[in-house]
Amino acid sequence: MKKLTRMTFLAALAVISHSSQAELKPLSDGVLSNLTGQAGITIDMKNLAIDIGEINYQDEGNLYFTGISFGGAGLAQEARGQTVTEGLGMDNFAWVIDVAGASDGDALASKWGYDGVSLASGEITKVVDTGGSHGQTTPTIEDGDLVIQARLIDHSDHADFGILVDRIALGRSDLVAGDDLIGNNASGTVLASDVVISGVGGPAAIVIDASENNLNFSNSWQSDSSITFDFIATKLNMKMHNSRGNDRLIWNVSGESENVSFFHFQADIGAAADGLKFNVTDFSGDIDLTDITFGLHSAAVPIGDIYITDLAASANMVIYGH
Repeated sequence: MKKLTRMTFLAALAVISHSSQAELKPLSDGVLSNLTGQAGITIDMKNLAIDIGEINYQDEGNLYFTGISFGGAGLAQEARGQTVTEGLGMDNFAWVIDVAGASDGDALASKWGYDGVSLASGEITKVVDTGGSHGQTTPTIEDGDLVIQARLIDHSDHADFGILVDRIALGRSDLVAGDDLIGNNASGTVLASDVVISGVGGPAAIVIDASENNLNFSNSWQSDSSITFDFIATKLNMKMHNSRGNDRLIWNVSGESENVSFFHFQADIGAAADGLKFNVTDFSGDIDLTDITFGLHSAAVPIGDIYITDLAASANMVIYGH
């Protein structure tokens, strides 16, 4: 009986194996190109909202970031007492993830940064472009490199964002994580408070080099901020953009009445002999510092505004402990 059962099992296995092998057929190169990972992975992000009670950096003493919220521009509108017309969560952007092969590095690079903004649909147009790279350096993408890019889902709308931070404060060495959040750091020096940021996200990308252990990070944005520096009794508003001077790049999205222009930041991050390499290759655009006010009392009035045009900065840094 055991022998009969074993033979029956082997016979069934042979039938299954034959049936399976009968379905295996060679695929054409065209079919294979549709089945491989060349298309990568896309992750649509909708209604992204993050709340953090406290972030604490501990050295001998403490540095606290308390009451942090990240989401849509509606967060900032609500904090400013404005009519909320935007969402409280950030949406309309997608992460596009690819691992480059031996032959598609150039194709991925062609979609990087401002070059990757979709113009084919006619929904995004350049209003002003003075030419040049606008601070961007397109990384060389080679076999095995990881490429992560942020792109719009709906090109007739912006990807707006809002950021809130209740306070940034120093604390004594006898304090622990969570103390600022629950009010145990009332005597600590407040560096900044009532930080409210709203804006529009532009092209962003990360390229991790498979052979050189280097991460290239690029981000672009337009933002309006208000911040109070409590320890020097100063408050101001700040706008970051790229719509003035000799280097300008201004876009229009057909579904929006206002144009946008993006401040740009790019850096190479990796290992250094003495610590962490952090080379800022570009920090460029225009900055408006408005309603600068000295004194936090109700009768304080602004002293004026400062406008910085065509700022371009770079630096090679190594970060390490001491």
